[in-house]
Amino acid sequence: MSWRCSRMRYDEVRAMAILRQRLNSLGPSLVTGPEAAKRLGIEDCAAYPWRGYLLDSSRTFWPVDTIIDLLALLHRYHFTRLHWHLTDNSGWRIPVKGYPRVAEVASSRRRMDFDEYTNVDRDRLAMYQHEWSGKDNSGCYTAQDIQRVLEVAEGYGIEVMPEVDLPGHAEAIIFAYPELGNPEIAAGTARLGDLVAGKPLRNNLLWPSSEAFEFVDAVVDSVCDLFPASVIHIGGDECDMEFWNGSTYAREWMKDHGVRDGAGIQKAFTDVARRRLNERGRSCAVWDEAVATELRENDVVCAWREHQGVDVARKSGNPWVFYDADYLYLNREPFEGFTEALGMEPPVPVDRILDLQFPTDPQMVGVNVSLWCEFIPVVEDATRLLFPRILAAAARAYWGNSVSRDDLEPLVYEEWGRLSA
Repeated sequence: MSWRCSRMRYDEVRAMAILRQRLNSLGPSLVTGPEAAKRLGIEDCAAYPWRGYLLDSSRTFWPVDTIIDLLALLHRYHFTRLHWHLTDNSGWRIPVKGYPRVAEVASSRRRMDFDEYTNVDRDRLAMYQHEWSGKDNSGCYTAQDIQRVLEVAEGYGIEVMPEVDLPGHAEAIIFAYPELGNPEIAAGTARLGDLVAGKPLRNNLLWPSSEAFEFVDAVVDSVCDLFPASVIHIGGDECDMEFWNGSTYAREWMKDHGVRDGAGIQKAFTDVARRRLNERGRSCAVWDEAVATELRENDVVCAWREHQGVDVARKSGNPWVFYDADYLYLNREPFEGFTEALGMEPPVPVDRILDLQFPTDPQMVGVNVSLWCEFIPVVEDATRLLFPRILAAAARAYWGNSVSRDDLEPLVYEEWGRLSA
Protein backbone atom coordinates (compact mmCIF):
# COMPACT_ATOMS: atom_id res chain seq x y z
CA MET A 1 0.00 0.00 0.00
CA SER A 2 1.67 3.24 -1.15
CA TRP A 3 0.96 6.15 1.14
CA ARG A 4 3.16 8.46 -0.91
CA CYS A 5 1.00 7.94 -3.96
CA SER A 6 -2.19 8.55 -1.99
CA ARG A 7 -1.49 12.07 -0.85
CA MET A 8 -4.54 14.13 -0.02
CA ARG A 9 -6.14 16.14 -2.77
CA TYR A 10 -5.27 19.33 -0.97
CA ASP A 11 -7.63 21.39 -3.08
CA GLU A 12 -10.42 19.26 -1.56
CA VAL A 13 -9.55 19.36 2.17
CA ARG A 14 -7.91 22.73 2.65
CA ALA A 15 -9.15 24.08 5.93
CA MET A 16 -10.50 22.90 9.25
CA ALA A 17 -13.91 24.44 8.61
CA ILE A 18 -14.31 22.58 5.31
CA LEU A 19 -13.01 19.42 6.95
CA ARG A 20 -15.50 19.80 9.79
CA GLN A 21 -18.36 20.02 7.27
CA ARG A 22 -17.13 16.86 5.62
CA LEU A 23 -16.86 15.04 8.94
CA ASN A 24 -20.51 15.82 9.63
CA SER A 25 -21.52 14.04 6.44
CA LEU A 26 -19.55 10.86 7.12
CA GLY A 27 -20.53 7.88 9.19
CA PRO A 28 -18.59 6.88 12.32
CA SER A 29 -14.81 6.71 12.43
CA LEU A 30 -13.34 3.60 10.85
CA VAL A 31 -10.10 3.77 12.83
CA THR A 32 -11.27 4.28 16.43
CA GLY A 33 -14.38 3.46 18.43
CA PRO A 34 -17.22 0.96 17.96
CA GLU A 35 -17.25 0.78 14.15
CA ALA A 36 -13.52 0.08 14.06
CA ALA A 37 -13.93 -2.54 16.81
CA LYS A 38 -16.66 -4.20 14.78
CA ARG A 39 -14.44 -4.27 11.69
CA LEU A 40 -11.56 -5.66 13.74
CA GLY A 41 -13.73 -8.22 15.49
CA ILE A 42 -12.63 -7.10 18.96
CA GLU A 43 -14.09 -5.39 22.01
CA ASP A 44 -14.26 -1.60 21.85
CA CYS A 45 -11.84 -0.75 24.65
CA ALA A 46 -9.31 2.10 24.45
CA ALA A 47 -5.79 1.23 25.55
CA TYR A 48 -5.01 4.57 27.26
CA PRO A 49 -7.15 7.20 28.98
CA TRP A 50 -4.91 10.07 27.78
CA ARG A 51 -5.11 10.40 24.00
CA GLY A 52 -3.97 13.90 23.30
CA TYR A 53 -3.18 16.49 20.66
CA LEU A 54 -0.83 19.45 21.20
CA LEU A 55 -1.98 22.74 19.70
CA ASP A 56 0.76 25.38 19.44
CA SER A 57 -0.92 28.78 19.72
CA SER A 58 2.28 30.64 20.57
CA ARG A 59 4.11 30.20 17.26
CA THR A 60 0.83 30.75 15.39
CA PHE A 61 -2.10 32.50 17.03
CA TRP A 62 -5.04 30.33 16.00
CA PRO A 63 -8.53 31.90 15.99
CA VAL A 64 -11.06 30.40 18.38
CA ASP A 65 -13.28 29.24 15.50
CA THR A 66 -10.36 27.25 14.08
CA ILE A 67 -9.77 25.62 17.47
CA ILE A 68 -13.44 24.67 17.67
CA ASP A 69 -13.20 23.09 14.22
CA LEU A 70 -10.12 21.20 15.42
CA LEU A 71 -12.03 19.91 18.44
CA ALA A 72 -14.62 18.37 16.12
CA LEU A 73 -11.83 16.48 14.37
CA LEU A 74 -10.34 15.32 17.66
CA HIS A 75 -13.76 14.18 18.86
CA ARG A 76 -14.32 12.07 15.78
CA TYR A 77 -11.09 10.19 16.43
CA HIS A 78 -11.71 9.78 20.17
CA PHE A 79 -9.00 12.09 21.46
CA THR A 80 -9.54 12.90 25.13
CA ARG A 81 -7.16 15.79 25.73
CA LEU A 82 -6.15 19.06 24.08
CA HIS A 83 -2.68 20.11 25.22
CA TRP A 84 -2.84 23.86 24.58
CA HIS A 85 0.64 25.39 24.31
CA LEU A 86 0.01 29.05 25.14
CA THR A 87 3.38 30.66 25.87
CA ASP A 88 6.74 30.66 24.15
CA ASN A 89 9.33 32.99 22.66
CA SER A 90 6.91 33.79 19.84
CA GLY A 91 4.10 35.14 21.98
CA TRP A 92 2.22 34.93 25.27
CA ARG A 93 -1.44 34.14 24.62
CA ILE A 94 -3.30 34.45 27.94
CA PRO A 95 -3.69 37.39 30.34
CA VAL A 96 -1.96 37.43 33.73
CA LYS A 97 -3.55 39.38 36.57
CA GLY A 98 -1.43 42.32 37.65
CA TYR A 99 0.69 42.23 34.48
CA PRO A 100 -1.13 44.28 31.81
CA ARG A 101 1.85 44.31 29.44
CA VAL A 102 1.35 40.58 28.89
CA ALA A 103 -1.74 41.29 26.78
CA GLU A 104 -0.45 44.65 25.50
CA VAL A 105 3.12 43.67 24.55
CA ALA A 106 4.03 40.00 25.07
CA SER A 107 1.14 38.89 22.86
CA SER A 108 1.82 41.49 20.16
CA ARG A 109 4.68 39.89 18.31
CA ARG A 110 5.77 39.58 14.74
CA ARG A 111 6.50 36.20 13.24
CA MET A 112 10.04 35.05 13.98
CA ASP A 113 12.47 33.92 11.29
CA PHE A 114 13.68 30.83 13.21
CA ASP A 115 17.00 31.17 11.44
CA GLU A 116 18.73 29.22 14.21
CA TYR A 117 16.79 26.06 13.34
CA THR A 118 18.98 23.42 11.74
CA ASN A 119 16.29 20.77 11.17
CA VAL A 120 14.74 22.33 8.07
CA ASP A 121 15.89 22.60 4.48
CA ARG A 122 17.77 25.91 4.26
CA ASP A 123 16.49 26.83 0.80
CA ARG A 124 12.89 26.26 1.79
CA LEU A 125 13.49 28.06 5.09
CA ALA A 126 14.67 31.08 3.10
CA MET A 127 11.45 30.98 1.08
CA TYR A 128 9.42 30.78 4.29
CA GLN A 129 11.32 33.71 5.77
CA HIS A 130 10.78 35.80 2.65
CA GLU A 131 7.03 35.25 2.81
CA TRP A 132 6.33 35.14 6.55
CA SER A 133 9.14 36.54 8.71
CA GLY A 134 8.08 39.81 10.31
CA LYS A 135 4.38 39.35 9.58
CA ASP A 136 2.01 40.23 12.41
CA ASN A 137 1.37 37.28 14.72
CA SER A 138 -0.41 39.09 17.54
CA GLY A 139 -3.17 37.70 19.69
CA CYS A 140 -4.24 37.06 23.25
CA TYR A 141 -7.17 34.86 24.23
CA THR A 142 -9.66 36.54 26.55
CA ALA A 143 -11.44 34.74 29.35
CA GLN A 144 -14.50 34.64 27.08
CA ASP A 145 -12.48 33.06 24.26
CA ILE A 146 -11.15 30.39 26.58
CA GLN A 147 -14.61 29.69 27.95
CA ARG A 148 -15.93 29.10 24.42
CA VAL A 149 -13.21 26.55 23.79
CA LEU A 150 -13.78 24.88 27.17
CA GLU A 151 -17.52 24.57 26.62
CA VAL A 152 -17.12 22.93 23.22
CA ALA A 153 -14.36 20.65 24.49
CA GLU A 154 -16.47 19.57 27.46
CA GLY A 155 -19.33 18.70 25.14
CA TYR A 156 -16.96 16.43 23.24
CA GLY A 157 -15.51 14.86 26.39
CA ILE A 158 -12.11 16.48 25.79
CA GLU A 159 -10.15 17.94 28.70
CA VAL A 160 -8.13 21.07 27.91
CA MET A 161 -4.70 21.10 29.55
CA PRO A 162 -3.04 24.53 29.26
CA GLU A 163 0.72 24.86 29.09
CA VAL A 164 2.71 27.85 30.30
CA ASP A 165 6.36 27.15 29.54
CA LEU A 166 8.57 27.98 32.54
CA PRO A 167 11.30 29.07 33.07
CA GLY A 168 12.62 28.88 29.51
CA HIS A 169 11.16 29.92 26.15
CA ALA A 170 10.50 33.28 27.83
CA GLU A 171 11.57 35.89 25.25
CA ALA A 172 8.05 37.24 24.73
CA ILE A 173 7.37 37.85 28.40
CA ILE A 174 10.84 39.33 28.96
CA PHE A 175 10.25 41.67 26.04
CA ALA A 176 7.25 42.99 27.97
CA TYR A 177 8.93 42.88 31.40
CA PRO A 178 12.73 43.11 30.99
CA GLU A 179 13.20 42.93 34.76
CA LEU A 180 12.18 39.26 34.62
CA GLY A 181 15.09 38.38 32.35
CA ASN A 182 18.87 38.63 32.37
CA PRO A 183 19.82 41.73 34.42
CA GLU A 184 23.21 41.91 32.73
CA ILE A 185 21.55 42.34 29.34
CA ALA A 186 19.25 44.98 30.81
CA ALA A 187 22.28 46.80 32.28
CA GLY A 188 24.28 46.56 29.06
CA THR A 189 27.11 44.50 30.58
CA ALA A 190 26.15 41.53 28.39
CA ARG A 191 24.93 41.64 24.82
CA LEU A 192 22.60 39.42 22.85
CA GLY A 193 24.68 37.17 20.63
CA ASP A 194 27.73 37.09 22.93
CA LEU A 195 29.08 33.56 23.05
CA VAL A 196 28.41 31.81 26.36
CA ALA A 197 29.91 28.32 26.50
CA GLY A 198 29.90 28.41 22.69
CA LYS A 199 26.23 29.37 22.43
CA PRO A 200 24.96 32.83 21.30
CA LEU A 201 23.36 34.57 24.27
CA ARG A 202 19.58 34.98 24.20
CA ASN A 203 17.31 36.60 26.75
CA ASN A 204 15.02 33.58 26.90
CA LEU A 205 15.17 32.51 30.55
CA LEU A 206 13.48 33.89 33.61
CA TRP A 207 16.20 35.01 36.01
CA PRO A 208 16.13 33.97 39.67
CA SER A 209 14.74 36.92 41.61
CA SER A 210 11.84 37.76 43.88
CA GLU A 211 10.18 39.57 40.95
CA ALA A 212 10.39 36.49 38.72
CA PHE A 213 9.10 34.12 41.41
CA GLU A 214 6.19 36.48 42.12
CA PHE A 215 5.42 36.48 38.41
CA VAL A 216 5.32 32.66 38.38
CA ASP A 217 2.83 32.72 41.26
CA ALA A 218 0.66 35.18 39.35
CA VAL A 219 0.83 33.05 36.21
CA VAL A 220 -0.26 29.92 38.03
CA ASP A 221 -3.13 31.76 39.73
CA SER A 222 -4.31 33.18 36.41
CA VAL A 223 -4.14 29.83 34.65
CA CYS A 224 -6.05 28.13 37.47
CA ASP A 225 -8.70 30.86 37.32
CA LEU A 226 -9.09 30.42 33.57
CA PHE A 227 -8.92 26.62 33.29
CA PRO A 228 -10.55 23.90 35.44
CA ALA A 229 -8.03 21.23 34.36
CA SER A 230 -6.75 18.98 37.11
CA VAL A 231 -3.31 18.90 35.46
CA ILE A 232 -1.53 22.08 34.33
CA HIS A 233 1.58 21.82 32.14
CA ILE A 234 4.42 24.06 33.31
CA GLY A 235 6.93 23.34 30.55
CA GLY A 236 10.51 22.79 31.68
CA ASP A 237 12.13 21.93 28.34
CA GLU A 238 15.19 23.30 26.54
CA CYS A 239 16.44 25.65 29.23
CA ASP A 240 19.76 27.14 28.09
CA MET A 241 21.42 26.64 31.46
CA GLU A 242 24.74 27.86 30.09
CA PHE A 243 23.32 31.38 30.30
CA TRP A 244 22.62 31.06 34.02
CA ASN A 245 25.91 29.32 34.65
CA GLY A 246 27.79 32.04 32.79
CA SER A 247 26.11 34.93 34.62
CA THR A 248 27.78 36.66 37.56
CA TYR A 249 24.37 37.63 38.93
CA ALA A 250 22.99 34.08 38.64
CA ARG A 251 26.09 32.56 40.19
CA GLU A 252 25.77 34.93 43.15
CA TRP A 253 22.14 33.88 43.56
CA MET A 254 23.19 30.22 43.45
CA LYS A 255 25.82 30.83 46.12
CA ASP A 256 23.36 32.66 48.37
CA HIS A 257 20.72 29.93 48.03
CA GLY A 258 22.89 26.83 48.15
CA VAL A 259 22.28 25.97 44.52
CA ARG A 260 25.05 24.25 42.59
CA ASP A 261 24.20 24.99 38.95
CA GLY A 262 21.55 25.97 36.42
CA ALA A 263 19.59 22.78 37.05
CA GLY A 264 19.08 24.05 40.59
CA ILE A 265 17.69 27.32 39.27
CA GLN A 266 15.24 25.45 37.08
CA LYS A 267 14.25 23.38 40.12
CA ALA A 268 13.60 26.58 42.09
CA PHE A 269 11.19 27.86 39.44
CA THR A 270 9.51 24.46 39.11
CA ASP A 271 9.08 24.23 42.88
CA VAL A 272 7.42 27.66 43.00
CA ALA A 273 4.96 26.72 40.25
CA ARG A 274 4.28 23.27 41.70
CA ARG A 275 3.69 24.64 45.20
CA ARG A 276 1.19 27.18 43.91
CA LEU A 277 -0.57 24.53 41.84
CA ASN A 278 -0.85 22.26 44.85
CA GLU A 279 -2.32 25.13 46.86
CA ARG A 280 -4.95 25.46 44.14
CA GLY A 281 -5.71 21.73 44.20
CA ARG A 282 -3.95 20.98 40.91
CA SER A 283 -0.97 18.90 39.83
CA CYS A 284 1.56 19.54 37.11
CA ALA A 285 2.84 18.01 33.90
CA VAL A 286 6.39 18.68 32.72
CA TRP A 287 8.57 17.91 29.73
CA ASP A 288 10.99 15.05 30.35
CA GLU A 289 14.03 17.32 30.91
CA ALA A 290 12.37 18.48 34.13
CA VAL A 291 12.77 15.02 35.66
CA ALA A 292 16.15 16.40 36.82
CA THR A 293 14.30 18.88 39.08
CA GLU A 294 13.19 16.13 41.50
CA LEU A 295 9.59 15.29 40.71
CA ARG A 296 6.72 14.78 43.11
CA GLU A 297 4.89 11.47 42.86
CA ASN A 298 1.85 12.83 41.01
CA ASP A 299 3.77 14.93 38.46
CA VAL A 300 3.12 13.74 34.89
CA VAL A 301 6.14 13.42 32.60
CA CYS A 302 5.70 14.17 28.88
CA ALA A 303 8.37 12.10 27.13
CA TRP A 304 9.21 13.93 23.90
CA ARG A 305 12.97 13.69 23.33
CA GLU A 306 13.85 11.07 20.76
CA HIS A 307 16.20 8.30 21.95
CA GLN A 308 16.05 9.37 25.60
CA GLY A 309 12.75 10.90 26.73
CA VAL A 310 10.89 7.60 27.10
CA ASP A 311 13.75 6.05 29.03
CA VAL A 312 13.99 9.06 31.34
CA ALA A 313 10.23 9.02 31.94
CA ARG A 314 10.14 5.30 32.69
CA LYS A 315 13.01 5.52 35.15
CA SER A 316 11.33 8.41 36.96
CA GLY A 317 8.66 6.09 38.35
CA ASN A 318 6.06 8.80 37.67
CA PRO A 319 3.02 8.58 35.43
CA TRP A 320 4.08 9.52 31.93
CA VAL A 321 2.78 10.11 28.42
CA PHE A 322 4.36 9.03 25.12
CA TYR A 323 5.07 12.17 23.04
CA ASP A 324 8.15 10.81 21.25
CA ALA A 325 9.19 13.22 18.48
CA ASP A 326 10.45 10.41 16.26
CA TYR A 327 6.92 9.04 15.96
CA LEU A 328 4.33 11.66 16.90
CA TYR A 329 5.69 15.10 15.93
CA LEU A 330 3.54 15.67 12.87
CA ASN A 331 5.18 19.04 12.16
CA ARG A 332 7.96 16.90 10.72
CA GLU A 333 7.67 16.15 7.03
CA PRO A 334 5.96 12.87 6.16
CA PHE A 335 8.68 11.86 3.73
CA GLU A 336 11.78 13.31 2.08
CA GLY A 337 10.90 15.63 -0.75
CA PHE A 338 7.54 16.68 0.69
CA THR A 339 6.79 20.16 -0.69
CA GLU A 340 3.17 20.92 0.17
CA ALA A 341 4.21 22.55 3.48
CA LEU A 342 7.47 23.23 5.28
CA GLY A 343 8.01 20.26 7.57
CA MET A 344 10.94 19.76 9.90
CA GLU A 345 13.45 16.94 9.53
CA PRO A 346 13.90 14.01 9.86
CA PRO A 347 10.68 12.68 8.35
CA VAL A 348 7.98 10.82 10.31
CA PRO A 349 6.40 8.51 7.71
CA VAL A 350 2.92 7.11 8.22
CA ASP A 351 4.45 3.62 8.10
CA ARG A 352 6.51 4.36 11.21
CA ILE A 353 3.36 5.32 13.12
CA LEU A 354 1.52 2.20 11.97
CA ASP A 355 4.47 0.05 13.05
CA LEU A 356 4.76 1.75 16.45
CA GLN A 357 4.76 -0.52 19.49
CA PHE A 358 4.56 1.19 22.88
CA PRO A 359 6.59 0.18 25.94
CA THR A 360 4.84 -2.11 28.36
CA ASP A 361 4.75 0.02 31.49
CA PRO A 362 1.83 0.44 33.91
CA GLN A 363 2.96 4.03 34.52
CA MET A 364 2.40 4.97 30.87
CA VAL A 365 -1.01 6.65 30.91
CA GLY A 366 -1.30 7.93 27.39
CA VAL A 367 -0.16 8.97 23.94
CA ASN A 368 0.04 12.52 22.55
CA VAL A 369 0.37 13.82 19.00
CA SER A 370 2.07 17.21 18.52
CA LEU A 371 1.95 19.82 15.76
CA TRP A 372 4.45 22.57 16.54
CA CYS A 373 3.72 25.62 14.41
CA GLU A 374 6.94 27.53 13.78
CA PHE A 375 6.50 26.87 10.06
CA ILE A 376 2.73 26.43 9.98
CA PRO A 377 1.33 29.95 9.57
CA VAL A 378 -2.00 28.93 8.01
CA VAL A 379 -4.48 26.13 8.62
CA GLU A 380 -4.02 24.74 5.11
CA ASP A 381 -0.42 23.87 5.98
CA ALA A 382 -1.63 22.20 9.17
CA THR A 383 -4.01 19.89 7.30
CA ARG A 384 -1.33 19.07 4.74
CA LEU A 385 1.01 17.90 7.48
CA LEU A 386 -1.60 16.20 9.65
CA PHE A 387 -3.19 13.92 7.08
CA PRO A 388 -3.17 10.99 6.77
CA ARG A 389 -0.74 10.58 9.68
CA ILE A 390 -3.14 11.79 12.37
CA LEU A 391 -5.47 8.93 11.42
CA ALA A 392 -2.70 6.40 12.00
CA ALA A 393 -1.68 8.12 15.24
CA ALA A 394 -5.25 8.24 16.54
CA ALA A 395 -5.69 4.56 15.77
CA ARG A 396 -2.43 3.56 17.41
CA ALA A 397 -3.19 5.69 20.49
CA TYR A 398 -6.66 4.16 20.79
CA TRP A 399 -5.76 0.51 20.30
CA GLY A 400 -2.23 0.54 21.69
CA ASN A 401 -0.33 -2.64 20.86
CA SER A 402 -3.46 -4.79 20.66
CA VAL A 403 -4.00 -4.43 16.90
CA SER A 404 -1.40 -5.32 14.31
CA ARG A 405 -0.33 -3.06 11.51
CA ASP A 406 -1.76 -5.54 9.00
CA ASP A 407 -5.21 -5.19 10.57
CA LEU A 408 -5.01 -1.45 11.19
CA GLU A 409 -3.62 -0.21 7.88
CA PRO A 410 -6.66 -1.06 5.69
CA LEU A 411 -8.96 0.83 8.05
CA VAL A 412 -6.70 3.88 8.09
CA TYR A 413 -6.44 3.76 4.31
CA GLU A 414 -10.23 3.49 3.92
CA GLU A 415 -10.88 6.34 6.34
CA TRP A 416 -8.33 8.43 4.48
CA GLY A 417 -10.07 7.70 1.22
CA ARG A 418 -13.43 8.83 2.63
CA LEU A 419 -11.92 12.14 3.77
CA SER A 420 -10.09 12.87 0.54
CA ALA A 421 -12.67 11.56 -1.94
